[in-house]
This record gives sequence, structure tokens and C-alpha cells, in this order.
Amino acid sequence: MISISDFVKAYRSLERPHFASDLKLELTYDKFDSKICEAIKLLRSSNTGRFEEILIDGDEIKLDASIPDDWTKLEFSFKLQSSGDVHIYQNVSQLINKAKIINRGILPEIFFVIDENYFSSEKTCSNKKIDSLRNLCQLILCLADLAHYHDQKSNSESYKLVFIKEESIQSTKTVIIEPHITEALLTFEIEPATIQGLMEKNIDKNPQLLKERSIFRTSVTEFLDGTVDTKEKFYLLVQAWGNFISLFQNNLDTYLSGFSFHKAKQEVANAELTIAEQLSKIVSDISGKVLSIPISLAATIAVVKADTCFESSVVVLGVLMASGILAETLSAQKLQFERIKHSRSIIFSSHEKKSAQYPKDLQVFLSSAISGLDKNERKLKNSLRSLRLLCWLPAITAATTHAYLYKAELVLSWTSIIAYFIKIQDKLMQMLSSIHLPC
Repeated sequence: MISISDFVKAYRSLERPHFASDLKLELTYDKFDSKICEAIKLLRSSNTGRFEEILIDGDEIKLDASIPDDWTKLEFSFKLQSSGDVHIYQNVSQLINKAKIINRGILPEIFFVIDENYFSSEKTCSNKKIDSLRNLCQLILCLADLAHYHDQKSNSESYKLVFIKEESIQSTKTVIIEPHITEALLTFEIEPATIQGLMEKNIDKNPQLLKERSIFRTSVTEFLDGTVDTKEKFYLLVQAWGNFISLFQNNLDTYLSGFSFHKAKQEVANAELTIAEQLSKIVSDISGKVLSIPISLAATIAVVKADTCFESSVVVLGVLMASGILAETLSAQKLQFERIKHSRSIIFSSHEKKSAQYPKDLQVFLSSAISGLDKNERKLKNSLRSLRLLCWLPAITAATTHAYLYKAELVLSWTSIIAYFIKIQDKLMQMLSSIHLPC
């Protein structure tokens, strides 16, 4: 079983000697050191390569023989395997060239880069080149998730990401990106976190994700349209990553603004409809009650046809009560109207403050809604004021008719009432004069 961890321990124990170009170590030690014996054991157990020769004090020993605990001079040569199962690389360039799976956005699970002294299993390790490589791999994974589909041939090195221009579906015009990582790309700083949130696994967290993914695809086709070579497209995308993200954010902001304006338009429409319904409800509530005005006005006929002054007075009193009740009802409706008017001003005030930010059609829509509701409110206000005046017309008419028809009786009645009060006043004065107050 291959153990890269054992190799790393042995290599570092030997103080990181230089490998030849063919990944071969040739070392000589003129002084006994137990660490060297332990390192040779680890190299054997790692199965990452093979010993070609081991000399102890000038004598060759078997490659699988144990190392003596005492020696004066030790020489050995060790050659790493060059197969793909051993993920040990001289430098980052060799890692990129040999591990073709990197072009799919996947790094070997466990690997060691000799020149960088980087071991992937050590979580605390930080290396700028490796970090850039990881970011590029993450970018490829995100692009693969966002692409419409992958064009993967039988050849393992062929991996193409296809983005279709959505407005040109019928003509199947596409932009094809072939991820190909080179050492030159490691010099560019990219931050894939911007688009990691767009991956399909986040669909439950963002209800707008499908549209945002579509905007990203559109941005890719817009940004890379015109370039020919598929590998060049990937290079250009990485090289100008900041410009591309700005384009994507602008496209996304345009969509979100449009969505926000559409939402605002719906809010204005719903508010207009609600306020109009409430105003209509007030009109409906008073329409039935307003009919009592002509009915009460017709009741004045009963004043004329009354046989006695008392009967006429009863009719006039009834008409007065009806007018008073109607006046109070209209007053309550006026208060309700004022509450609706106040609510309307609160609802529309926030939109009026932001109207300068709205597009032209929404500004016109908002202005039309406010103007229409203002007209409705003015008309209803004038109607309520006029009806409150008209509701007293039957009472005034009935009282005037009653006073005209029974003028003599009313004058006599008032004369009698006044005489009665004068008589009571005289008696009170006599009573008071007859009382002698003590000195």
C-alpha cells in the first residue's frame, strides 16, 4: 500500500535532499546517524519508489535487508515511481502537467510537492501557488455546475463546458470553454466564492437561484463571445475575472431592479384597488341612507294633511329625528373617510419618496394612481358635505310648513306658555316678599 505520509516523514528526516530530474535520490553519509536508518525504513514502507542500490562501508547489501545499527559510510540511490498512483511531484508545474484530473477541477486527494515542501494532508499548510491552484479547481467545478452541459469525449483529457446563448436557442449558438490550467494562470488572483452560491445545491436557500444562474450563463456568453479557441476562453475568463464579475453583477443588479420595480408596481396596483374598494364601500353604505331624504321630504305632506296642530307637531318631530340620525350617520362616514385617506397617504408616501429612482413607466403609473384617488376623495368629500346639508332639508321644510299652517295656534300656545311662566314668577316674588328676614 502506498503511503505518501511515510515518504514525507523520511524525506524531511533526510533534510529534504535534492532530487535529480528523473526523480532519483543519490545520497552519501560518512557518519552514522540513526535517523538515516529510520528514514530508509520509512522509504521502504511507503512503496512510493524503489532502492536501486545500498552500499554500507563499500559493500553492497540486499535491497530488502535491514540496515546495521553501526556503520561508517552509507550510500544509497532511491528512485520514485513515475506511475499515476504515486502523487509526488517535483514542483507545481509537474503537478499540473501530470495530474490531468486537475483540468476537471479535481486535485489528487493526497499529494506532495517536493520543491514547495507542501503535503496536502497538513491542513495548516499554506502555499500561495497551491491556494491559487485550489481556487482555479473550485472555479472549474462551479463552471461545470453552471454550464448547460458537458462535452466529454472518450479521451480523458477532453473536457468542455458548453454554454448556450439563451436568446439563440433555435440557432444553437454556443460558447464552449475547455478548462486548461497552466502555471501562468496561478499568477492571477480569482475569488470563486462569488459564484459558489450559484451552485445547484443551494436551490433551497435562494428562490431566485434559477434566474441568477441563467443571468450568469448569459454573462459568460456575452463576455466570451468572439474568442475562437476553447482553451483561450478559459484563460481570458481567469485573466479578466474582475471584469467578468463586474459584468455579471451589473446584469444581476439590472434583473433585481426590474424585479423590485415590478414588485413596487404590484404594490401600487393593490393599494389603489384596496383604497378604491374602501371608498366605494362608503358610497354604498350611504346610498341606501340617502334615500331617506326624499322619503322624509315627502313626509311633509302629512304635515299639511294633519287634522290638528298636535298631529302635525308629531310628524315634524319624527322628521327632525330622522334628519338628526342621518346627519350622525353621515358624520361617522366622514370619519371613516378620513381614516381611509390617512391610510392612503401612508401607503403611497414611501413610493412617492422613491419615485425618482423608478423607471419612467412606473412613475407614470404611480402618478396616475395618486391622481385618480385624489379625484375620488375630493368627489366623495364634497358629496358627504352636500348630503349633510341636504339631510336637514326635510326637517326645515316640515318645520316651516307646520309653523305657517298653525301660526295662530303656535302663537297662542307660546303666549299661554309665556303667561304661565310670568304667573309662576309673580307667585314666587309674592312668596319671597312675605318672608321676613331677621335683622
